[in-house]
Amino acid sequence: MLCLDVLRAVVFAVLYGLMENRVFFEGDMDYSILKHFKLYHLCMFGLFAIVSSSVCFVTWVFGLLLMPLVQDASWFVFEGRMPRKDDWTNWGGFPLLFGLPLWYWITGLILLISAAAFL
Repeated sequence: MLCLDVLRAVVFAVLYGLMENRVFFEGDMDYSILKHFKLYHLCMFGLFAIVSSSVCFVTWVFGLLLMPLVQDASWFVFEGRMPRKDDWTNWGGFPLLFGLPLWYWITGLILLISAAAFL
């Protein structure tokens, strides 16, 4: 069950990354929260909360943290390039660490520690 819940979250996040890359257009949406997040981010969070739901609360939270990371990274895979310092995903303006935004590293570390603790 655990593996299926995580697999479902990953597959949905990749599909959402593809849709965000090929279907959604930034020019069509106004900035709404902190001059960065758009209304569709709230919808995305709701969908991610539903899709990552699990009978195990820890698995649900794990999926909810994993999905934005996978979705954002898959956007760059479908775009065919690495993140740049001026990309929206690096909205704090921090230097990229080994070519990736700081929040990727922080979220990945949290996921790694939580997976090791609960497995």
